[in-house]
Amino acid sequence: MPTAELGLGGDQRATTRSLLIGAGSLVSGTLVARLLAYVFMLLMARGLTRAGFGALVIITASGLVLSNPVTNSFPFALARFLPLANGDERDRVVQRAALGTSVFLVLMIPFAILAAQIGSVPVWPLLVVTAGLSVDGLYFGILQGLQEINVMASYRVVANGAQLVIAITLLAFGVRSPTTYGLLYGFVYLPAIAMAELWRRRASGPSAAMAEAGRHHSASVQELVRFSVPTLLYGSLWGVFLGLDVFLLGYLSRHSVPDYGVARLVALPAELLPVGIATVALPRFAGASQAGRKHLLGQVVRLAIVTAVITVGAIEVGGQVIVTIFFPASYHGATKILRVMLPAYGAIGVYAVLSAWFQGVGRPWTAVGPLLGGASLAVALQLLLTRSLGGLGPAIGNLGGAAVALTLLIYFYFRSRPVVGVLPGWVE
Repeated sequence: MPTAELGLGGDQRATTRSLLIGAGSLVSGTLVARLLAYVFMLLMARGLTRAGFGALVIITASGLVLSNPVTNSFPFALARFLPLANGDERDRVVQRAALGTSVFLVLMIPFAILAAQIGSVPVWPLLVVTAGLSVDGLYFGILQGLQEINVMASYRVVANGAQLVIAITLLAFGVRSPTTYGLLYGFVYLPAIAMAELWRRRASGPSAAMAEAGRHHSASVQELVRFSVPTLLYGSLWGVFLGLDVFLLGYLSRHSVPDYGVARLVALPAELLPVGIATVALPRFAGASQAGRKHLLGQVVRLAIVTAVITVGAIEVGGQVIVTIFFPASYHGATKILRVMLPAYGAIGVYAVLSAWFQGVGRPWTAVGPLLGGASLAVALQLLLTRSLGGLGPAIGNLGGAAVALTLLIYFYFRSRPVVGVLPGWVE
């Protein structure tokens, strides 16, 4: 097939190389940020009491659940429409997304109060975590849509680095309150975002490719809002796998939360790497032609599967050593949970990549249905198994739900398109 027909803006190898470099830059920056966050949570596990660390895990996970409808609605919509909008409309789209995020945060206040009461944690750090993660998700979505990969890769490193330095200082002065560290966890993104935005505004504007895309298409605010509705539901369902499991565990088997929190921390790279690839690919899916999307999808899916398999295998082999060396003996029960959690996180990561394709081509509802089925199964299994199995209950629930969601999404994909030519490089 001729290169011009691909709609990728150049030679296919150059496009692949650009995708890999962008994903590598983002994933590398995100890995550094997550490494700093890993050390932060390691310090919390060692510096706080087991009960205190469990409370911090509930605060952060509950904040993640409450912020997920925001972080996975407007940001996805921004990543879809900013590559297609012209300069003036781009500003209006961002303003409406910021306004919608602010309104949604106000609506989340009573839910945060209820969650704090059920989880037996203070409400103020939960509110701060919810607001901090929401603002972070909105800003990340703006950068994703503008394809500002370097800023995306760096500002979270700054935030988590500052968080770690402050935490070390507080521990040195004997501060052991999970409330304090919950406030730190949520607030630390705000000054980092402010500094990143000041730097970005002083640098050059959108790339030539972005400007060219803006001349070819006009994305209205109404389109943004319509697109945000399914992604709002998508984000809420995503929270079942990356937050609600901890909340339910804290309610049904609170003594298991610390072990589960450590297992989540060690397993996150299995989900992080494919999601990083999806983050880079989504705006490229939106900007490419139909033929270009098919070829790009084949490259992205192969890369995501390979990284997920390698990461899951590496952590499966070395996870017990990591838990044994870096965490106190009271957390060694996390290794059993980790074995079940790893394949679930790998499946979630691959799901993120394929769902990014549907969102990029303007079909967000297709990614919602399978996730609804998988999340429903996950919650049912969590409720059935958690009291008797402790931390293994939500891990099994997430594994079953992720497997069902990914299977359904693959089925819908092949059902919606002819098999021949769907995955170039595999079929053609």
